[in-house]
Amino acid sequence: MRDAILDNLLCSEALPDGVRCFFCGTDKGVEYKCVTCIGRPVFCQDCCVKSHVHNPFHQIHQWMDEHFKRITLRKLGLRIRMGHHGSPCPEFPGNHFNFTFTRFKDDEMVFVDKSGVWTFPVSYCNCITRKSRVEQILDMGLYPGSFKTPKTAFSMELLDYFYFDLMECHTPASNFFSKLRRLTNNVDPKSVTDRYRELMVAARQWNDLQAMKWAGVCLDPASSPGNGRLALFCAPCPQPGVNLPDGWEKMLIENPYVYRRQVNPDGNFGAPNMKTKKPEKDVSLTDGDGSFVAPAPYDGHLKATPDVKERSTCSNLKAVSNANANRKELECTGIGGCVCARHGCVIPHSVVDFQKGEQQKNMDYCISNALSFNSEGLPEAAVIYDLACQWGIHFVDRMKRSTTMSIPPFERLITAVGKFHLGSHVDKCFYRHSLNFVEGTGQVDGEIIETLWSGLNPISAMARSMTKAHRREVLDDAMRDWNWKKLTGIISSLATKWEKAVEEEEESRTSFQNMTSRLEKELTDKWEDEETEALEKGGDALAIYGVRHKEAPSMAEIRLELAKSESSTGIESGATTWLVTGMNLQEALIKLSRSVAALRGGGTVAERTKIEEQRRKLRPRVTAFQSASESFYSIAGEKESSSELNISTDQEIVADDPFQDSDDEDEECVNRPENVKLKLPSVVIPEMDEPSPQAKKLAEHEINLRKGQANDALRGLRVQLGYKALLYLKQVRKAPSYAKRTRAWDNVNANEKKVDEWVSIYHLARSSMVNLGASEDVLAIYQQITPPDLKIPKDIYQPNRPNQRSEAMSWIWQCRCHTESGCVASTDLRALEVYRVNWLRGKAHRARWQEEKVLVLEEMQNTIRWFQHRGRTWEERKTTALRLQKPGHASYARKQIILSNKFLTTAQETFRKVVLTKKKKKGPKQGPQVLETVHEVQEPGDDSETDAHPEDELDADHIFS
Repeated sequence: MRDAILDNLLCSEALPDGVRCFFCGTDKGVEYKCVTCIGRPVFCQDCCVKSHVHNPFHQIHQWMDEHFKRITLRKLGLRIRMGHHGSPCPEFPGNHFNFTFTRFKDDEMVFVDKSGVWTFPVSYCNCITRKSRVEQILDMGLYPGSFKTPKTAFSMELLDYFYFDLMECHTPASNFFSKLRRLTNNVDPKSVTDRYRELMVAARQWNDLQAMKWAGVCLDPASSPGNGRLALFCAPCPQPGVNLPDGWEKMLIENPYVYRRQVNPDGNFGAPNMKTKKPEKDVSLTDGDGSFVAPAPYDGHLKATPDVKERSTCSNLKAVSNANANRKELECTGIGGCVCARHGCVIPHSVVDFQKGEQQKNMDYCISNALSFNSEGLPEAAVIYDLACQWGIHFVDRMKRSTTMSIPPFERLITAVGKFHLGSHVDKCFYRHSLNFVEGTGQVDGEIIETLWSGLNPISAMARSMTKAHRREVLDDAMRDWNWKKLTGIISSLATKWEKAVEEEEESRTSFQNMTSRLEKELTDKWEDEETEALEKGGDALAIYGVRHKEAPSMAEIRLELAKSESSTGIESGATTWLVTGMNLQEALIKLSRSVAALRGGGTVAERTKIEEQRRKLRPRVTAFQSASESFYSIAGEKESSSELNISTDQEIVADDPFQDSDDEDEECVNRPENVKLKLPSVVIPEMDEPSPQAKKLAEHEINLRKGQANDALRGLRVQLGYKALLYLKQVRKAPSYAKRTRAWDNVNANEKKVDEWVSIYHLARSSMVNLGASEDVLAIYQQITPPDLKIPKDIYQPNRPNQRSEAMSWIWQCRCHTESGCVASTDLRALEVYRVNWLRGKAHRARWQEEKVLVLEEMQNTIRWFQHRGRTWEERKTTALRLQKPGHASYARKQIILSNKFLTTAQETFRKVVLTKKKKKGPKQGPQVLETVHEVQEPGDDSETDAHPEDELDADHIFS
């Protein structure tokens, strides 16, 4: 097939035999072919010109020298005539020219179309009723490059094409015009007339005019543009006077969170702006009409508000540390903006420029404008910001003190942190600001603004070197286009959200009921009361969703207590110090033994020397301890315990010295300190036939100390496992090259050695407790460590992940010697604590999905009312246009009315269908159940076994009408 297509393409390069003109039928001079017209017809010269009077930008090829050669219509005699739809001007009435009414002389203009750059002679209309040159050019569907004496014109189709090429393909203007030059002459592009600068100016003006046209500015004489007037906003988000039902204020008691303005602010340092040489010549076409705030009030705010040197007390993110960073070569270091947290639409008149970094005064102005846009009367607002834990502390106070900012009097202002950024905050921020526990948020991740930055940054990179005003306008266009795409996809998006919300709510409700059925009602009632109280208090009280514990005592703390009680317990003075010395010496011997085993018979001279140096230092310490041990054992006939046995631990320790010849190994092994068995009670007492009372007291003493040693080992193990997770996330995954990734893995391997070291020490402590006859309750707390226990616990380092209900933490992260209620003596209490945390989080998870159903259903109705409001608005504009006798304005208004009605019909049909489909899948309900409004849905916090299902009780035909 490829050969056949190639053959066809080559055959079209020849002039067919016996060809005739497509229009007049002559066979003479038929040597012109239009490769742009469908069918590629062949013409004679006269017919070619006549047929292209209204298509002057088609590509014409002439048959000459046995091949087709490209030729322009200008060379064939085509002239572009203005004012009479391509026909010559009759210059009616003919005797009207004088010194005040001069003739428009014929001229030559450069025309830029998406097919290339063309030059044609131009004739203007010179009738007595003629329009100006600019108006005649506009009537031809062209846009002039200047307005005084136009020498260049751009086809409106080209300007639209350039707009979409910029929005979708992120093509810079220079590259776009280079493409046009190559389309015109791919052999010598530089020979094509350069109109790059004129394109930049014309496109800037055209986009501004289109924005005003789309916003209906010319049809709204009573309302002047400003404060986001040219921007689109989110259809589902609650906006009083736009998409809320009549009397919505009376429905606040039911579910006030459905009328909550949720905003997601963030800074973006991927949109800087270079300083220009002549900023005084910068001209702005907009003044806060789009997504950017008005420049003059914003500059006044910056001058009136002092800089605040922020210190990060929580997050390890770069936003705070970069807040005071300054770059001399930049006019702006980035931008800050707000989107609606549930749908990602940019909030009009909320985007600001950064002068140094993401400073508090910048973001305050951004957020205050976002909260104020079309929100007067809303009862609640939520700000989901990655620095909310620090930024939100005094935000309301700053608004009260400020003379340049204000927000509506919300009854409740909530702050939260997005789920991705929350992992970089300290632990207490998780409970205070996690969206998992904020009532009324539904299912939002608080990171939706990152999708805006990913789409905006390629355009921001191109706008980097533009003037400040031009850059703002380009980014305004991009954010307006972003909101338009959100609007066109909102119907299907809400339908998908509803389907997911119904399924997930059912799953979470079933899972929560199953968990509740396994627990005593007294417990769940108690936990529910605690949760209610915590939600009312907020702040640190929300730590109820985490494991409640106090840290286990360290060996140093236990040693201090035992030393104080030596005299009262009958233990010989100095026994505690002697036991701790022996245990510390055991740990040192373990580390030495592991170092020997790690060399595996090799190693450098320096490494082998280091091993011998460690042995030299430990040998006298071992000898001194063994000698001091004799005074603490008073039983006659005590067995000598200085046999050369390996250290007994649950984990095998390699004792063979790789530096020793096998013939001398048995003899040398005796002298190695790492192979000596220390005379501790855990070693000596198990070999006694009948331990003395003094020996039993020593055993109890050592058990207590071994608990502290085990606690220290578990604490060190948790730290190293956490550090391992951070190494993997921060170094291994983000390594930009193979070399750096290799070094990162070296760090991980070094960390693994420390993990193994702590495991060995823990096994030593546990095996000693076993030898000393520790109780089953103690051994139940200090369990064996297995490989699965060494996995990173996601509840600790990724607490805001999905699917938490099916996961359980390893016991090493739950093992504590004390809780708030007292001493843990069995695993049942620890398991109960895990049940409590899982039950509360499962309850919160179910509540968020119930809220999601209520919110999505309300958003469906808001969207329908938004399209109805838009249709009414354009109907009023149409009436105004007809009254002012502007038929073109009225026609455009009618076009917008039809578009709004089309969206409205699609929304009603889609929402009705998706709600009824889910209702049928769940089966019919008993009796008639018609709900007048969505606000009668059962409260999400209701814990009854038979939860209400909004989709079961809805009269979809009534609600979506």
